[in-house]
Amino acid sequence: MDDLRSQLLKAGLVSEEQVRKAEKHKVKTRRSERSTKGKSKEELEAERRRQELEDLRQKDRERQIRKHEQQERKKQEKAERERQLEASAERARKIVQSAGIALDPEAAVKYSFVAYGRTVKHIQVTADQQRRLGLGELGIARPHANLEQYVLLPREAAIKLRECAPEKLMLLHDPDDEPDEFEGLMW
Repeated sequence: MDDLRSQLLKAGLVSEEQVRKAEKHKVKTRRSERSTKGKSKEELEAERRRQELEDLRQKDRERQIRKHEQQERKKQEKAERERQLEASAERARKIVQSAGIALDPEAAVKYSFVAYGRTVKHIQVTADQQRRLGLGELGIARPHANLEQYVLLPREAAIKLRECAPEKLMLLHDPDDEPDEFEGLMW
């Protein structure tokens, strides 16, 4: 019999824990068989009920343990997602802070673009900045979700920002694409 167990273990069909449980059950069965000799039918029935109750309690404990482990795993996953979001937001903040070019409200050209695919926004830029935006050398970013404030970013910084916080990058043209004939027009 031990030979069969070791073969099953080696084949990976059963685990060590399953073998221990089977041996434990076998010992319990032998004990109960010895203890049943000379017992009345009522005593045997009561013992069987106690055993069923103990089995149910054990299953409930195991279920509670699995439930607790699952809740802990979910908490850890949520905490990890939050840490990643915070790290991403910090990287985005550093990119905008180090490479951002503040807009000049006195600039001569009103540049229009579509934000979030639905709203037309306007910023004031210089003629050189307008040209560079159209060529994809500059991008437009919104560093704060709650503020209607925009900054210009060089292409490399805008690409890095897209990787860590794509929702903050409002506009970055692909230099290989033909410029949109309506982009940057005064509306």
